[in-house]
Amino acid sequence: MLITDRAIVRVALQHDLVAGEQMVHTFHFAGSGDYPSWGALAAPLSVGDAATKAQGSWSGQFTTHPALWSAQTAFRKVTATLLDSAGRASEVAEVPVDSVQAGSGNSMLPTSVACAVTLRSARAGRSYRGRVFMGGFSAAVVNGFTGRLTTDARDGLLQAVQMFLRGMRTAGYVPVVLSPTKSAATPITALDIGDVFDTQRSRRNGFGEVRTRAVL
Repeated sequence: MLITDRAIVRVALQHDLVAGEQMVHTFHFAGSGDYPSWGALAAPLSVGDAATKAQGSWSGQFTTHPALWSAQTAFRKVTATLLDSAGRASEVAEVPVDSVQAGSGNSMLPTSVACAVTLRSARAGRSYRGRVFMGGFSAAVVNGFTGRLTTDARDGLLQAVQMFLRGMRTAGYVPVVLSPTKSAATPITALDIGDVFDTQRSRRNGFGEVRTRAVL
């Protein structure tokens, strides 16, 4: 579907790490239903509502899987941004977390360590898939023998993202892969994660890894 046919909202989930560092997970959503122009949301959908729904949906997953994250990792706020036809911010809403939620795991991995969750649509090609880097993990997510993400941690992280996106979709915000080059916002149909650690700047390609897949 062309982005000129849908309202696109960018949602950023902000977390505090150690020594003043922050981590942000960014997702894009389209308002469910067809609208006359990009940048319009049908009632009761709104930028403020998107931020509130995202805060509630991610809070639920952050507290369901607290052992994944270090006790030093705290969920702070959600910022939702309505994008105009040029991809610029036309309206912004922020919702702080009422009670700052921290993970319960032991010592934190280096803040540069992340896991890339791949977001897939029903269309083939790099323009129709995306990724989000997750981090702030407890050291307990590392398999002591292989140095990779444990099976339980991989499954838990995948479920957390899956249920967050399902919660947003139920609220009327369809998770999409946004491709400015193709001027398209394609609904996400599945996501997967491998057991090789990445960094928040890039994936580690060329490693054979076990991948777990979930559908939306």
